[in-house]
Amino acid sequence: LEYTTDSDSKLKSAEFDYVVLAHPLNQNASISAPKGLLPPLLEYKTVDSTLISGELDHEKFGFPSDESFDRLKGLSILPTKRGYEDDRNTLFKALMKVRSVAAKETEDGGAPSCWVTYSLPERCLYPGQDMCSSYFKKGVLIRSSRWLAYPDLSPLPNPSRTMGKFILSPGLIYANALERAACSMELAVISARNAALIIHTETTANQEQAP
Repeated sequence: LEYTTDSDSKLKSAEFDYVVLAHPLNQNASISAPKGLLPPLLEYKTVDSTLISGELDHEKFGFPSDESFDRLKGLSILPTKRGYEDDRNTLFKALMKVRSVAAKETEDGGAPSCWVTYSLPERCLYPGQDMCSSYFKKGVLIRSSRWLAYPDLSPLPNPSRTMGKFILSPGLIYANALERAACSMELAVISARNAALIIHTETTANQEQAP
C-alpha cells in the first residue's frame, strides 16, 4: 500500500495483512487503484450541519408563546415533502433539540437549549447566519459544518450486481459496500462490524489450517 498523511505529503509504502477502506468513494475521494479493483465513485449530497444555542422563535412554527422546550430531552421538527419543496422559505430539512457540551452554561448554571439543523447549500448558503435570524429569538452559532453526507439513494433493480462488494480483493475490504442502498451513522457501525468479522473469520481460519 502506498499512501500519504495529512501531516506529511511524502509518499510512503508498507505491507499489511489487511487494509480496510473506510472512506466513502465519493467525488472527493483521492484513492487510486488498478482498473476494475474499486467500485465507481458515487456523487454524494452536500449537507450542512449547524449547531445553535438559543431560544426558538415560537411564532415561526405556530407554537404557543408560553411553550417551554427546556423539559424536553428531544424534539424534532421535520418538514413534509410538500412543506419543503413547495415552500422555498423553509431553509432546513430537519431541526432537532440536542444537548451540546460546546454550549456555555446559562447564568443560573443550567444548560441552554441547543438545536441542530440539517440543510442543503442550494437552499441555504449561509446556514450559521440564516438559521439564527430566521428561526430563533436569540440564537448563538456554535458551529456549522459542511460535508458529503450520502449518495443519491434509489431502488436497485439488481442488487447482486449493482451492490458493492465488501471484499474487493484478498486483504482489501471496503466497509461502505452498502452505500448504494442505505447510508446512515447506524449503517456505518454495521459496516465497521462487518469488516471486523471478515478479518476475524479469515484470520481464525488461517490459524486453524496452520501446521
